[in-house]
Amino acid sequence: MMSRSLRKEGISTDFVRDVEHVKRELFFSLARELNMNFAIRGMQVQVDIAQLFELSRTQNVPWKEYDLWIKAQMKEIAAKKQ
Repeated sequence: MMSRSLRKEGISTDFVRDVEHVKRELFFSLARELNMNFAIRGMQVQVDIAQLFELSRTQNVPWKEYDLWIKAQMKEIAAKKQ
């Protein structure tokens, strides 16, 4: 649901939905890239990217920090496997 402040500023629901879609696509692309990077370095990380995305949303991770946050999560997962 769109907040009153966004409606007050004239930002449409479609625009907000599109931005959220782009952020999701960015997250998934970064996660796949980082997962491949870990694999190239010999570190297999089994991660549910959709679940990781939902976790990032509950933790309010800014989109500009997705790469660092995903990398940290994957490192943590890989460390638990060893």
